[in-house]
Amino acid sequence: MFVLILLIRSGLHNIDNEKQFLQEDKLISRVRIAWLIPIGGALMILHLVLHTIIDADYIARHKTPPERMRSGH
Repeated sequence: MFVLILLIRSGLHNIDNEKQFLQEDKLISRVRIAWLIPIGGALMILHLVLHTIIDADYIARHKTPPERMRSGH
């Protein structure tokens, strides 16, 4: 999660840098493309948090997750 926070932070700095070179003659601006980095990092953090909650629930109920049941381990 720490690496993802650094990714989001660097993406936000990248957005600030791209605002200096703002050109409106393109179909998709460089600032909009730069927003993909922090958005992707935030979605990965959300995914990590949701899986942690699901795994904690399985541990609390003393159940085997369905992924382990299907794998044969």
